[in-house]
Amino acid sequence: MAKLNFSENTQLFMINENTQVTIAELELCLGLSKQRIGQLKVDGVIVKAGHGKYLLAETLKNYHQYLKGVVADSGGADVIDFNYERARKTRAEASRIERLNEVDNGLYVALADVKAEISDAAAICSRILTGMKLKISRIAPDMSNRTLDLIDRECLIAMTAICELDESYLSREPKAAVISGEAG
Repeated sequence: MAKLNFSENTQLFMINENTQVTIAELELCLGLSKQRIGQLKVDGVIVKAGHGKYLLAETLKNYHQYLKGVVADSGGADVIDFNYERARKTRAEASRIERLNEVDNGLYVALADVKAEISDAAAICSRILTGMKLKISRIAPDMSNRTLDLIDRECLIAMTAICELDESYLSREPKAAVISGEAG
């Protein structure tokens, strides 16, 4: 991207959402005094990008909305409260970052990982329950077949319940994306 050079004889070109300018460049671009720019910073119209740098595209959009609000205010229309909007956006970004940190710290686990773990556990339980009748008959050879059949039937009931739970979890979808939010 070409470097912006604000002077009274230069035209503005190649502005994108990441274009950063200084206060002096904002003064020339907007045709405002340093004091007025300071007031607009307090009002949330001027968007700070870093130490002594400001986002030009977002600031121009905000200034345009601000001017529309000032003109409309004389006609009784609603005016955008930039302090409220900035606070709302900051809260949303803080919530998004907090959720990302909670995921990184293991407080939240991806749904796909949970589904895989539940399926693995169901498969292990199924293998154990499937061989239960044979294992018991080896340990207690004098146990009657009727008792072994009863144990086998109860194991099948338990296996069916586990498989139904597994299928229930596999079909679940997230209610809302965990990692979502407004981009800065």
